[in-house]
Amino acid sequence: MSEENNLIFSRCPGCGDELEVVEGPTDRYGGSSAACWKRFTEILVREYSSPAHFKVHQLTVDAYMAQHPSQSSPAAIQSVWVHLVAIYLALEQQKPLPFIQKVMKKLARPDIKFVALVPPPGPAALTVGHVWEAASAEDHQQRVRQWAGAVWESWGDRQERIRDLAQYTIAKMP
Repeated sequence: MSEENNLIFSRCPGCGDELEVVEGPTDRYGGSSAACWKRFTEILVREYSSPAHFKVHQLTVDAYMAQHPSQSSPAAIQSVWVHLVAIYLALEQQKPLPFIQKVMKKLARPDIKFVALVPPPGPAALTVGHVWEAASAEDHQQRVRQWAGAVWESWGDRQERIRDLAQYTIAKMP
């Protein structure tokens, strides 16, 4: 924690962004600070309020959840894998959203057990703050793609396992 002009700042445990401390909720898995979660929810409001902003909504959610991993429960561990597969399919494979969502649904089944991935070291190159500062819908879309790309790159040596899971899941789909 640091202080600046009597404001108190703390580092988000997920992305490493240093933000003014606020009271409030965090994500259900506990991978973010309340201030970071607040910024994320403000972006969600922007996306749900504008079709042009909403075009990248799935990628926004995927980037945030993959950048704020938690090992608090089996569902939290599974969530990281599912969102990273979605980022891979969107960015590297350029798959359409309905296809990505079908793969995500397949991976989100409760009978599949995942091992925890060691999260990338922080702080992150780009965070939700990068998107939060967007000046227009077009800028928002571009920033979400940049952010998702940075999140994907941060997982570095784990990417091959994620690609393999995606390809295995796709091969097993009807």
